[in-house]
Amino acid sequence: MKLNLLSKMGLIFTVLLIVNISVVMFSISTLSKQESDGVVINIAGRQRMLSQKMSKESFLVASGNDDLRSTLEETKNLFDTSLNGLIYGNPSLGLPPTKDKETLTQMKHVESLWERFKPNIETVISNDVGSTNFNGAQKYIKANNVGLLKEMNKAVGLYESVAKGKINFLKRVFLLSIFLNILVITIALYILFKIIVKPIISVKDVSGSVAEGDLRQRVTFTSDDEIGVLAGSFNIMIENLSTVIAQVQGAAGQVGAMSQELAASSEEMNATTEQVSSTVTTIASQSQDQAKQVESASGEMKSLSAMVHQVSEGAQKAAEMSGQAYQLSHCACL
Repeated sequence: MKLNLLSKMGLIFTVLLIVNISVVMFSISTLSKQESDGVVINIAGRQRMLSQKMSKESFLVASGNDDLRSTLEETKNLFDTSLNGLIYGNPSLGLPPTKDKETLTQMKHVESLWERFKPNIETVISNDVGSTNFNGAQKYIKANNVGLLKEMNKAVGLYESVAKGKINFLKRVFLLSIFLNILVITIALYILFKIIVKPIISVKDVSGSVAEGDLRQRVTFTSDDEIGVLAGSFNIMIENLSTVIAQVQGAAGQVGAMSQELAASSEEMNATTEQVSSTVTTIASQSQDQAKQVESASGEMKSLSAMVHQVSEGAQKAAEMSGQAYQLSHCACL
């Protein structure tokens, strides 16, 4: 599947967002459980106090304070209700059922102790001071209240240990989330460098080489996103620029050849012009000589014409004289 640049960036940030949302949701869930753990530890700790309170109240009842029988009843009921809530859960008290196996085993042990301890408290409440049952119950309470306290104290320690374990687990989750965020950000930066920064640097380097006149360089990055299209377009631009420059160089060569031809033709024209000028000068010189000769011939022709005119006049006079002689000779004959 082809992804454009926006889709790739969106995918990266979506993964980062999912990781953070998952961590936040898990943290919220763990913290909400921690609130119930606080209630559990508080009520479990109260159980230790109630076990000693019941013993004290039973001893006070034995000393003749009958008013404390009702108080002892309330303490017993509160201990019993709290113990059941700690083991099996009690929503009204905000107590979830105990799930940790070790803690549950310990609480079951406390429950078994309580099942034997509870009837003796009830005996103290319901029997007269000094009766056999009352005295037996008092002896049992005196002998076993510390044991109940110690076992309940162990249970409280286990509850606290479980709560601390959850806190430590939450800390590890936070550390893991930090690691995952760093990992995802590192991968995202690497991908962004690979698909955006590196191609742009490549285009920059090639453009610098092209600016210096090296048109052999090409962008080697290829992809189906916008950066790949940009790289392809940049390569096409270099190809077109190379073609244009080659055409310009070819045209420049042709212009140079034509310039050389024109220069040669100019030289030939200069030589021809010089020849024409020399020829014109020669012709002009010859024309002047011919003009002088024509002028001389013209003078001679004028002289000849004058001589011919003189000869003609002489001939005419001779003819007239001949005519006169003829007439004279004719007349002499007659």
